[in-house]
Amino acid sequence: MLFERGGVYTLALWTLEEEPGKGTDLTVDVAAKQVTVADLMGRKKAVQTDGGKLRLKVNSDVTYLVGVGEALAKQAVGPEGELNTERWTPRDGSFAMKRAKTPPKIDGKLDDWADAKAIELRGAGGPAGAQAYFAWDAENLYLAVRVRDQDVTAAPADKKLNGGDLFVASLGVRPSRQLSLGGWGLYDYELRIAPTSAEGPPALSMTNCNWDKPLANPPADDPSGLCWAVATTPDGWSAEAAIPLKLLNGYPRAAAGEKISCYLQVLDQDKPPSPRVRLTATPSTESLKWPYVVLEE
Repeated sequence: MLFERGGVYTLALWTLEEEPGKGTDLTVDVAAKQVTVADLMGRKKAVQTDGGKLRLKVNSDVTYLVGVGEALAKQAVGPEGELNTERWTPRDGSFAMKRAKTPPKIDGKLDDWADAKAIELRGAGGPAGAQAYFAWDAENLYLAVRVRDQDVTAAPADKKLNGGDLFVASLGVRPSRQLSLGGWGLYDYELRIAPTSAEGPPALSMTNCNWDKPLANPPADDPSGLCWAVATTPDGWSAEAAIPLKLLNGYPRAAAGEKISCYLQVLDQDKPPSPRVRLTATPSTESLKWPYVVLEE
């Protein structure tokens, strides 16, 4: 990554994965006769380059090269550009998200999702399984889930919903800008829906690292525009949500061929404090591996 402040350019270098004590030897054209090499602890050392080129070893700890040449800015992808993160970490597949010809009625019953292709969520030792569904239109991103589970555990009285039975959708609306170090970026969101809570009714929480507080249990007339519902089924429960695109900073143009990324989970805890069972469509929780969700007509 390249940073600029007061006309001074700083190049940050690191590797995604590295065994302790090891590193990768690099030769970097820094376009400068001398740079200052700094580490995370603030230790600095002025280093002369060989015709603008610098040889160094880089590992998973960030190394900063302060004073690199302005010419590097011409090679950098700007904040509005897209990065090819799959150069290092391929995604765990992809799913299709069809355009909703008619917006689904958000009542939790899933009657109008019969023609949608299900994404199967599976796990060992929990409920028999679950299916998730996506749809989109020019105004909203639609999500639905059907869970087969006869023993439902209430989520605690916590606006972030950190316990009990849950449906969790982690959304990356700019996949090429997801962080490689496991953190949550500006364009990552998490939606959590609990079929029942400590207060009794179902509960919802939606978060983003740039929000001051979670969006918790929004009513039908909430200014956010987020609509959601939960229903009981003969063999478990189901839920739906319509998320306005205006809530999702960085969401791509609402058109076929665009894509986001998503990690879907159903968390099942039959008898607290026993461990919760995780049902997923893909094994890796790493954000750079979240599957793509591709918008289709």
